[in-house]
Amino acid sequence: KSKYSPLMVWSDWEQTIPITEKFIPNAKADEIKNAVQLILPDSKLSLRILGLSGLGKTRMLFEVFRPIVGNESSILLSSRVLYINCNDNSNADYQAIFSKLNLDKEGHIVILDNCSIEIHRQALGFTKRANNKTLFISLDSNPEEITHNKINGVNYLVINKIDLASVVDEILNRDFGGIGDENIKTIKEFSQGIPLMAVLLAESV
Repeated sequence: KSKYSPLMVWSDWEQTIPITEKFIPNAKADEIKNAVQLILPDSKLSLRILGLSGLGKTRMLFEVFRPIVGNESSILLSSRVLYINCNDNSNADYQAIFSKLNLDKEGHIVILDNCSIEIHRQALGFTKRANNKTLFISLDSNPEEITHNKINGVNYLVINKIDLASVVDEILNRDFGGIGDENIKTIKEFSQGIPLMAVLLAESV
């Protein structure tokens, strides 16, 4: 368990992910992994991932930190993770949490899911401190932020619906082949590249 509650260690984060389907690697997931690798050497950097709900932002980031048996660097990376879903912790004192992390200097990677721009700005205040060792990665479902309200000095990555079209295709062909080609074609059109929507539509057929 995490001493930074309500932040969770990776294994507790895993319990919150509805992993009913095998993860489908894709180019966007690789892009997220590369974006994480880019900020790892420098705790002054932070990453903000934007995209509509249902695209799989959280799952793709979760898989970046999955520990690989026998791979010490991946196990170490996973052990640094602390996760929080800001929607479930609206009353959390983020200033106090970030202060404790800053004082402990343990080099954690804090993942702020459903994170408002205000909370990421708070985190940014700590990344600028000379002795900071904490990395911050946030996710939110407002892709328009990057054009209307972008935070200076933050690395952004935007996930668009078209980026996950291949994932939708694979899910439908792999798990729902029995519903027929016509249904699959219709679901592809209606889901607009959103994997969660494709699954919900296919399950309702």
